[in-house]
Amino acid sequence: MYPRYFFIFILLVAAGISNAAINKAPDYTLKPLPQPPNKFNQVVEIFLNAVDVGDLVIFDNIITRDMLQPVEVKYIYTYNNENPTISVFSFLRKSLSIPGVDDCTVGGIEVIMDIDGNIIDSSVHISSN
Repeated sequence: MYPRYFFIFILLVAAGISNAAINKAPDYTLKPLPQPPNKFNQVVEIFLNAVDVGDLVIFDNIITRDMLQPVEVKYIYTYNNENPTISVFSFLRKSLSIPGVDDCTVGGIEVIMDIDGNIIDSSVHISSN
């Protein structure tokens, strides 16, 4: 009788091992994401070239390269567009006053560029004094 139980035990262990091999847990580890083609300094230089053309005007002030301190670059991918847009956030070296508002200033600017480096949108970051 003992060999029969031993044989059943071996069959159960083998079935468990084969079941574990078949139902192996999926690999949920993240793969490295593809890196954008341009590095931070390259994108900032493209952005500053667009600023040099005079495309960035805030409250009737033409923003120049020396007024900005770029600190962040983001690639924005959308579902219906295969080319990403690029966001560049910059602090202003000297904050700008807002016409008609005494207690607020513009301290930063976020610019959205298309893949060709053209400025297509901008927004200001306002802080109160």
